[in-house]
Amino acid sequence: MTDYFPATYATARQGFISEAEAAGAQITSHAHPLDDPSGEELAIDVARFGSQDAAAVVVIGSGTHGVEGRCGSGLQRIAMREGLFTELPKGVGVILVHGINPFGFAWDRRVDHNNIDVNRNFVDHAGPYPDNDAYEALFDVLNPAELDDSQAWTDAITEYASAEGPIAAYRASVGGQYIHPEGLQYGGAAPTWSNEVLTSVWRQELGKASLAINVDFHTGIGPPGFGSVMQTANVDEDASDLASQWWGGIMRSARPESADPITCGLVGLGFDETVNWAQTVSIVLEFGTRDPLEVLGAIRADNWLEQYGDRRSEKGKEIGEQMRAAFFVDDPVWRDKVTERGLEVMGQAIEGAVGS
Repeated sequence: MTDYFPATYATARQGFISEAEAAGAQITSHAHPLDDPSGEELAIDVARFGSQDAAAVVVIGSGTHGVEGRCGSGLQRIAMREGLFTELPKGVGVILVHGINPFGFAWDRRVDHNNIDVNRNFVDHAGPYPDNDAYEALFDVLNPAELDDSQAWTDAITEYASAEGPIAAYRASVGGQYIHPEGLQYGGAAPTWSNEVLTSVWRQELGKASLAINVDFHTGIGPPGFGSVMQTANVDEDASDLASQWWGGIMRSARPESADPITCGLVGLGFDETVNWAQTVSIVLEFGTRDPLEVLGAIRADNWLEQYGDRRSEKGKEIGEQMRAAFFVDDPVWRDKVTERGLEVMGQAIEGAVGS
């Protein structure tokens, strides 16, 4: 099982393409303007199964938050090896999108080459952008000029949560912000490269679909190994009904009627808006890894490294390892749980497409 979850982007990409070719997929690649750490090409790779004119299409993406791609890439490869996408029923197609943020995947970052969180970038950049007052209140805590080993920063977040409530603390540490390009959770001032490529892929590959299902793999939130299905959709929508039928218990949030930094800019919302000729159902499958403050601490250290440090230094290598460990638990029990749940959710998506 370890071989399916390789530690580097280059190995993951090579394995994905090899599995896709062996499974008979149609493969297209979209080269990134920058290279990986060894000077090799970065790209978003797309593997298509089923006919081009399929009426129901399942899209399965990995690596929206770069470093989280190790898990999603492995699940895509295992599903291909298990034959999940071979001999699809007539009228059903599957599209695997590998390395949505290949730069972050290769460089052990959640964000892209411009320090932008791709999963906060699918907003109307004509504005206005969401305000995130909670983030502003904790800006210096989350974005220190000096990084030390004390726990003063976690105490500050705990105190803020006690005073303002856990939702405010969550908004500060996870919600998007559009003011500080050098800060955590920056949503960008224009569509990112990943946004533009992904939107183009959706339009090209889903043009004839009347039902389009998007499954986006993530890690870092929840109990270790547990796979939560999350959806941003109103309860009275057909998309909510269908998701409940296919996957059962859903962690659902309403669509943002105002500029809510927690839900604005998500890839799933971008999918729904782009593929507006079809009935869309967008979910995130989120696998828990470690304690939330440990995960946030890794992201915080990585952003400090980008702004003030040297990735080639010993400290830089240490933070890179900290990021990998925060978003992938290199343990056979965790991998087995993730694999079982990932295959289950992908299979349910295909069953939903068939049944509809």
